[in-house]
Amino acid sequence: MKFQSYDADMNNIHALNKELDSGDHVFILVYMNGCAPCNSTKPHWYDLEPTLKDQYNKRDDISVIDVERTHLPNIKEIGSVEGFPTIKYMNKKTGEKEDYDGARTTDDFVKWIESKIDHVNSIKNDTKNDTKNDTNTGANKSIRNNGAKNYEDNESNNVSNNDSNNVSNNDSKNNFTSVSKNNNGTNKLKSELLESISNLEQNYNNIIKNSSLSGENSKSTSTSRRSNMEKKLVKRSKNGKKKSKKSRKGKKTKKRTKKSTKKSTKKSTKKSTKKSTKKSKKKKEVSSMSNENKNENETENQV
Repeated sequence: MKFQSYDADMNNIHALNKELDSGDHVFILVYMNGCAPCNSTKPHWYDLEPTLKDQYNKRDDISVIDVERTHLPNIKEIGSVEGFPTIKYMNKKTGEKEDYDGARTTDDFVKWIESKIDHVNSIKNDTKNDTKNDTNTGANKSIRNNGAKNYEDNESNNVSNNDSNNVSNNDSKNNFTSVSKNNNGTNKLKSELLESISNLEQNYNNIIKNSSLSGENSKSTSTSRRSNMEKKLVKRSKNGKKKSKKSRKGKKTKKRTKKSTKKSTKKSTKKSTKKSTKKSKKKKEVSSMSNENKNENETENQV
């Protein structure tokens, strides 16, 4: 794949005309200096070289070109260019020309270029396949003719083989007795092998039984252990319940003693207060009586 650019200062435009006359796949970007859309599409167009160069390194029939608009009068067969940027595909061998109308990104340019290349390659492959099919039909005809000849040769060989087979059958009858003797020896070996196999099967079954018994014993021991653990847990739970009952009883007795002590203290305090009040009343009465007596005595003395 070839990548070429023709700026406004370059006058080597005859190389571009050679590319157009060669009949290769030519992809042209025509731009104008100072054009904003051209400046935005040019970087994507220049990215085609690093993306496609390795893949199409051996393809010399593909050219990717960018041209400044001042060279348009000197370019042959480029056609009309009405705006900038203009992107074209040209192939002189097929006479195909196409203006690109898709998106102006590197990925879209790659898809467009590969579609044009694959289209031409598919046409070439179709023509190659047609020629291969023609050669294959001729080869198939020759194979059919050779097959007919081989069939005739095989029939003649079968006749001769039948004669030889009749002779060999007589020899095989004589050899049958010796073969039967050998078969008796092989039958003995087979019987011995079968006996050894049956013995091995019995031993295997015994091993499995023993392993199953040991497994059952282990299961029984594990179950006994579990039952012992469960019994211990039940005992612990019962002891815990007893302790809790005792603690509850102790709490109840404490509450009762507290209540009884409170009642006794209240009664004692009430009794003491009553006694004290009675005594004070008596004292007051005695004092009042004594005062009255004094007063009476004083009145009497005065009289």
